[in-house]
Amino acid sequence: MGGFLREMKRRDRHGRQYSYWVAVKSYRDKKTGKVRHQVLQTFGRLTEKEAENLRVLRQLKNLGKDALVTTWEQIQVGASYEYLSIIILHNIFHLWKLNEILQSEKPALVDWAAISETLTLNRALCPNSDYRVSRWYPTTILPQILNVSAELVNPTRIYRCLDEVFLQDENIQRHLFSMIPELGFDTFSLILYDITSTYFEGYRCPIARYGLSRDHRKDRPQILLALAVTKQGFPFYWRVLSGEIHDSSTVKETVTTLREKFKVEKVCLVMDKGMVNKDNLEAIEKENADNIFYLVTIPKTSFRKLASYPRKMLTSLADRFEKEMQRQEMDKIDYGKIMKEYPYFTYHSKRAYYHVLEERDKTCRYVLCFNPEKFVEERRQRAEKIESVEKRFEQWNKELSNAKKARNKEHTAKEVFSYLEKRKVQGLFSTRVSKRKRDRKLQIKWKVNVEKLNLLKSTDGCYCIKTNLPQEIDIMPEFLVTSYRQRRQVETAFSYLKGFVDIRPLYHHKEERVKAHITICILAYLLQVTVEHLLKKAGYDISFQQFISQLVTRRAVELEIAGLKKRQIRTPQIPEKIRKLISAVTPELFAQKKAGTENGKNAL
Repeated sequence: MGGFLREMKRRDRHGRQYSYWVAVKSYRDKKTGKVRHQVLQTFGRLTEKEAENLRVLRQLKNLGKDALVTTWEQIQVGASYEYLSIIILHNIFHLWKLNEILQSEKPALVDWAAISETLTLNRALCPNSDYRVSRWYPTTILPQILNVSAELVNPTRIYRCLDEVFLQDENIQRHLFSMIPELGFDTFSLILYDITSTYFEGYRCPIARYGLSRDHRKDRPQILLALAVTKQGFPFYWRVLSGEIHDSSTVKETVTTLREKFKVEKVCLVMDKGMVNKDNLEAIEKENADNIFYLVTIPKTSFRKLASYPRKMLTSLADRFEKEMQRQEMDKIDYGKIMKEYPYFTYHSKRAYYHVLEERDKTCRYVLCFNPEKFVEERRQRAEKIESVEKRFEQWNKELSNAKKARNKEHTAKEVFSYLEKRKVQGLFSTRVSKRKRDRKLQIKWKVNVEKLNLLKSTDGCYCIKTNLPQEIDIMPEFLVTSYRQRRQVETAFSYLKGFVDIRPLYHHKEERVKAHITICILAYLLQVTVEHLLKKAGYDISFQQFISQLVTRRAVELEIAGLKKRQIRTPQIPEKIRKLISAVTPELFAQKKAGTENGKNAL
């Protein structure tokens, strides 16, 4: 019964005032259009306390059969669960339809898609070893979302899931390749390709080898990760390689894969100079019939030999910067003002000025770029390194002079060579170990190789872009500069994989599980870059980590009413500021929550 309580005041025939209470409801008179009251029930005379109790009872009745009467003392707070961040990444996982591609082919007690999603979300939010994921899982809302109890997510099932992920690796890559344009996130006009390494804790993995470590862990065997992403940073192709392989040896197979596996059309492969050698560029040029091109930087030793290389102009520019560096502090140098004095270069950004080099070879284009800030930094670092090496030589000579025992001349010479090689300045110094006449003590004599030093200085701050995009394709040089600078997206991917997804170190020993672990890490990065892309599209310039930090405190809580045996998980209230951020990433989340509320349920 609806309506509300109303106190009616009247006077009896003796003029005495009395009151009684009635339940009334409002309605609109169809004839007059006025709001009127209809008496539903009369309760007679009531005290204020009786009227208040009756009012509360009617309110409870209007709440429905699920309404409970309790006190604060009876409400017991149980476990809390990571909620909001889980919900958002769960939605994005399904946005990419990863649950479909990772679904078990045969009936199973637990679908492999649920375990794969658990591993992926853990890597994105709270990287743990695969063994410890089973402990993290019950602390989240995932058991309720996936409808998989915590007891079923155990280390054994996790390791078996990795075996299944390994078998689906090729399908996952093809799936992502098709989904990126389908979701409208990016195209494949530019593909950014690079390689990084990650090290092992252990020595039993068959593909773990010693090699050039990007992690500065020469003491550990490693594997290589070759990764291709779009210009917006979305990964779609990766390979796990043996640790001793050189970067450049992977390019030919990548080109073949792009052509045969992904059937790419008119794509330009953007690579760092570590990938560049004559064989690789020739291999890509052979694919021109299929519209596969390259955009790379060439070594300084190569572009110094170009006929159009402006040696005199760069020397003049370097002298101008040197004078400015001597005159004032580096952070106060007006780079733009100096560059205006040299109209040879066209402005692209404060860190990139460019000029198209006119070469006789019309099959390739060359764009010389100059970075003023990099120029100043390279000069400063080289000067500091030379000063540091000379101080080391002076200290070395003091040690040799004070030595009580005779030192071996050849052994000392080898030590000097090894030191220069370690500091990567062996070409900058000419050294000789000789004995002093007065006491036959060894001394190191050195001098800076001025010719070599001037040669290095002549290319400070410079890099040269080379591409085999045909001349008939009307592409402005600033587009080439922008495209090459976008290679940092793949470097950002490596940074996220190592810094936030925590891809290293690796503890697995089976090759299949190592590769599956890498796949899970890349899928976690895919979720992160998707969040950042959607936030940026909505006008929010914040990182994934900043976004998640605003969500982690919004946890779901388990509540129990003592004595009634009523237990339920309640979701948190979301402030308007966070609500707007979430709407930029998963606008359907609030629609789901509203629908659940209307149905009288606690929407998860």
